[in-house]
Amino acid sequence: TVRLGGGGLLQFPGDQTLGGTGEVVFLDGSAQNALLLTQAGTTLTIGPDIEVRGVRGSVGHIPDLGFPTAVHVINHGTIRPDGGQSFNLRTVTVGPTGRLDATAGGFGGLTAVTNEGRITVGAGRTLAVADSYAQSATGAVAFELGGPPAGGAFGRLTVGGAATLGGTVEGRPAGGFAPTAGDAFPVLTYGSRTGVFSALGGLGLGVDYPAGGV
Repeated sequence: TVRLGGGGLLQFPGDQTLGGTGEVVFLDGSAQNALLLTQAGTTLTIGPDIEVRGVRGSVGHIPDLGFPTAVHVINHGTIRPDGGQSFNLRTVTVGPTGRLDATAGGFGGLTAVTNEGRITVGAGRTLAVADSYAQSATGAVAFELGGPPAGGAFGRLTVGGAATLGGTVEGRPAGGFAPTAGDAFPVLTYGSRTGVFSALGGLGLGVDYPAGGV
């Protein structure tokens, strides 16, 4: 286990893979707790038996401190903020074994996401992606539903640019809530769309594709 607090950094000047078994824990509310790539064009790969969790931190890039923005995170493990705050990510690929878990915390700074694994968005949370979102046939995105649509207690994914859809979409009950006939949850918005989800999971709710969203 690696524990980082008070702005503690692990800096990588080139491509880096975190392998083996273990976890990285961000201990407190500093966004400068980080796994940091210091050179543009480099990649941080997180292995399938690695979990990155904690209160607040940055994975790959720290915003507003002059570090390169053109870095890439490939996640085959689990990235899971669990302290009610957010992790900074920028460009991320969630591999087939990877998990991006936004149920007990959020993610900020996302510009592009490729999902070949699993992304979960907690009830009342929004996963915002500035530019593009692409989900492959192996990918799944799950939205927790914690209350009626009017109350906003459901997960959302917003994409500022193009969304390429495939794989599975799920609605998952949270907090004992059970949807009723006629409930419609606008869980996904985008600037443009290519493709559709090919499978339904979770509660097996129907999916519609009105202009600009799901």
